[in-house]
Amino acid sequence: TAFSNSEIDLAKLSKHLCPSMLADELKKLSIATQVYITHLKPGESSMIMQEIAESASAYACTALKNNQEFIL
Repeated sequence: TAFSNSEIDLAKLSKHLCPSMLADELKKLSIATQVYITHLKPGESSMIMQEIAESASAYACTALKNNQEFIL
């Protein structure tokens, strides 16, 4: 989710997501899952995460941090 909702056209053009597009994709899931957000546009991460919280509140979305590791 690289861009804010105000940049939806740029998100589509660059084949990335914005929060509203992410919410649409998450609605396709049939099971609950944890969602990690990557590729946030520098300087806009707080705004993008706020928009994700508003549009995809039913899902556990967390921004990945630099050097964060997890085991699948």
